[in-house]
Amino acid sequence: MQTATVTVVTRAPSMVTADYRDLITFTATSSGRKRIKKTAQMYVTNSITADNEEPRLTYRYTSDCTNVLLGDCRDRTWTIEVTAQDVDSGLLQLTSIPKGLYFPNDYRTGTKEPVVAVYGASCCQPKIQITAVDLMNNRKTFTTDAYCK
Repeated sequence: MQTATVTVVTRAPSMVTADYRDLITFTATSSGRKRIKKTAQMYVTNSITADNEEPRLTYRYTSDCTNVLLGDCRDRTWTIEVTAQDVDSGLLQLTSIPKGLYFPNDYRTGTKEPVVAVYGASCCQPKIQITAVDLMNNRKTFTTDAYCK
């Protein structure tokens, strides 16, 4: 599978008033006919939002590696639930290193509502870095270890 960069230009009709919102859905189809959809919120405004606050980012372990010996790490797993929110400009993305965040409710780019993601791994790979970025490119990052929660 190849990655392609696409530029999209949107225009709002002149009759649209300030603070108008609409949804745009992008669909990509791979050569294997797999379809991927992503929905984004489009904002039309006549003022620039002054947002220099980083997104809110919280987490909680639903299981961890406490009391797991390193020799037993393959037999044990851990799970973390992450919540990100940006009430000012809206959330652009929520990512992890290593990759693998699962979004049980999906989310729309630009949402100002809380976004929940879940990640799980073997106790042999206990570290994760999570980054939330808002539409004004403010970001918040944390790194955590399932052995040292």
